[in-house]
Formats: sequence, structure tokens, C-alpha cells
Amino acid sequence: MPIRHYQRPKDLAAAQAALRQPGAAPLMLGPRIPAEPFAAMDTAVDLRLLDLAYIREDGEGIHIGALTPLQDIAESSQLESQAGGILPEAAGLAAHLGLRHLATLGGSLSWPDIAVVLLALEAVVVAVSAQKRETPLADFQAAEGELILEVKFSAQTGAGGALARVARTPRDEAIVCAAAVVTKDTARVAVAGASPQSIVRSSPITRNQLTNNQLLSLVDAITSAAHPAGDYRASAEYRKAMAGVLARRALSSLSSSSSLSSFSPERST
Repeated sequence: MPIRHYQRPKDLAAAQAALRQPGAAPLMLGPRIPAEPFAAMDTAVDLRLLDLAYIREDGEGIHIGALTPLQDIAESSQLESQAGGILPEAAGLAAHLGLRHLATLGGSLSWPDIAVVLLALEAVVVAVSAQKRETPLADFQAAEGELILEVKFSAQTGAGGALARVARTPRDEAIVCAAAVVTKDTARVAVAGASPQSIVRSSPITRNQLTNNQLLSLVDAITSAAHPAGDYRASAEYRKAMAGVLARRALSSLSSSSSLSSFSPERST
């Protein structure tokens, strides 16, 4: 391995200084072990002393520290009350038990199931380099030397949430996945695996009621935006078809209203 230096800073200022060194990178593990885990890392920066593993709620909403293990998210009763518990569900599906204890939220932001759920929740990434910035996850790209501190989103206690996915095995990386969140005034759906970037679409609704036309419009918008590339797991045609199917499945599973009970799946395929 090319690592030549290992640092464990005691505070944020020391961590920022360490990350400004050429070839330095934070140790934030994702739900899969890469073939060459430290190939581009000259200095490993261990952040465990920075108190970045937490799940908190305040007047701004829910805050999850970047070093919070996926297993803590999967077991959080606090997060179970948010949008039907789709974030704990996604964390539980991301990896087996051993890896969920090692993988962190900060290292999993690009993982399909985690990403679509956070996008559907309109999550914001809080990061710091020369200064702190807050960026919607949909627009976030980490700059060199930048440190992710936390992810936050508005409390969604009264919202409905659903995750739909296709994968080769239950805990394999999703081929295509969709997450939907419906609040009292908005329906929002995000899809990964059907385009180079995750697709996000939303629609205003009235009193938590999605009409057939609104649901169909959202599904059609997702399908129209899907421009996937095929690979060994699925063809481009399959991925595009599944984008619409899974978006429809996630949205329609959230409503028990009479307007949605008559929704015809065939109309959106």
C-alpha cells in the first residue's frame, strides 16, 4: 500500500491542516471494500477523535454525523420515525452486519440506496475546507481537502416514505433503486442506476393526496430523464424500464387513498 503517513488529529483545525497535505484523505469507509482501498492516499487521516458519529434532532431538523456507522443508522429508533423509516431500511440493505459497523454515512453518500433516500429527503451536506458550507446533496461535489462534517434534513415525522429496488441478492448493490417521500404538500422521488447522476423529481400536492395524473406525471418524468448505460448486470433498456417501474412502485405504495387505489400500473410503462 502507498500510505506513508497516518495521522489522528485531536480537533477540527488539526484535521483541516492534515487534509491540506498533498495526497491526504480522510478514512471514511463505504459499504464495500474496494480492490485497492488506499491506492490514491499518501496520508491517511483518522477522524475518530472529532465526535462526528451522532444522530441528533434540533430546531433545524435531523443531523447525522459523517462518521456515524451504518449500523447505528439501521438501529436508530429516532430515524425510524422519519418518512416511514426508509433511511434505516437503506442502511440495513447496504451491507452485511460486519461492514455496517465499519462503513460510515460520509463514506456512503454515493451508494445507490443511501443516495436516493437522502435525495428524496432533500438532505443537505455540511462540509468545511477554508470555510464551512452547506450544499444540497443533489449539487454536492467534495473539493480537494474538504471534510464532510454531517448530513442534515428537515424532520419528516408525518411524511410517508418507501424504497423500491432490484438487485441480484438482497444486500447486493442495487441495479436500480427508487425512493419516494410524500409530505402534506409535496411528493418527491429519486432514482439511481438509470442515469450517470441520480434523477430527482417532485410535484406539489394538496393535503397529502396524490392524484393519478400527478403520480403518472412523476413516473413519466423519471422515465424520460433516464439515460442509462448497460453493463454486465443489466442492459440499458432494462435499467430505463425499471426506473419507471420502481418509481411507480415506491409512490403508489405510500397511499391508501381512494384516488390511488385505482391507479393502473400499466398506464406508466
